[in-house]
Amino acid sequence: LTAEKISLNSNLELNCENMIINGNVAVGSSGNVVYEGHYEVNGDYTLSSGGVSTVNAGSELIVSGNFTQTGSSSSSGSELYVLGNININGNYSGDSYSKIVMQFRDALMEVIGDFTYNGSGSYFTKGTLNVGGNFSSKNTIRATVYQDLKEVTYTISKDDPEEIISCVNNANFGTSVNVDINADDDVLYYIYICNESGKILNKAIGRNLVFNMPAQNIVVSAEYVGYRTGDVNMDGSISNIDAVILLRHISNIVLIEDELELALSDINNDGIVDMKDVVAILNYENA
Repeated sequence: LTAEKISLNSNLELNCENMIINGNVAVGSSGNVVYEGHYEVNGDYTLSSGGVSTVNAGSELIVSGNFTQTGSSSSSGSELYVLGNININGNYSGDSYSKIVMQFRDALMEVIGDFTYNGSGSYFTKGTLNVGGNFSSKNTIRATVYQDLKEVTYTISKDDPEEIISCVNNANFGTSVNVDINADDDVLYYIYICNESGKILNKAIGRNLVFNMPAQNIVVSAEYVGYRTGDVNMDGSISNIDAVILLRHISNIVLIEDELELALSDINNDGIVDMKDVVAILNYENA
């Protein structure tokens, strides 16, 4: 069965052994499409606010272009249910009110391009998400995420301080991987690089970690520390007391040896604790 395009604002259940759509698919605000069988979309796929798309178990949906999820509010977001396989040859983008549900062990979502997810609800409790481009997620992705890329960017929501984002990255051995925590605050994060058994291979306290990919799959995780840079004594405030602690450290009177305290002392993030950091704290106090 071949169709030129599909534009849907009602319920549609497709049950075809093989169907090719030579154009774009747009699922609108009242659209609900269920895929049973093998489907190829030779264009872009748009799942708009209020729309629902479901790929049933044992079924496959292949999108040659980009897949975009949008939503206008938390009560009318778009929903994508992956029970079978979905293959996106372009980029995937989901905004704040988009939801992805993948709760079956055999479920697979494969994105050849970039995966950018800023949705408020993700349920990757089982299954596999395979990303070939850059990976960026605002919220927790609990699925096994395989990537063949050189840069990993995680966006942590400061509204959920206990949030941990993790993925498995099987980039080529020796590839330089940059883990960058993008958050609009000055709070530090624990960044861990572990093997699949949980053994820590590399770690850092801060906002960035660069490492060479080992000859094994790894898990990259980021965890909110809870203290801002400058709060050296971790009392919840930045004051002259913190500046005094830094001065005593710089003068070799009382050295700061704790790894977290040292990270909190490096205000300008240049890798050195010096008078520049003291001045930064005093300027903050005066401001």
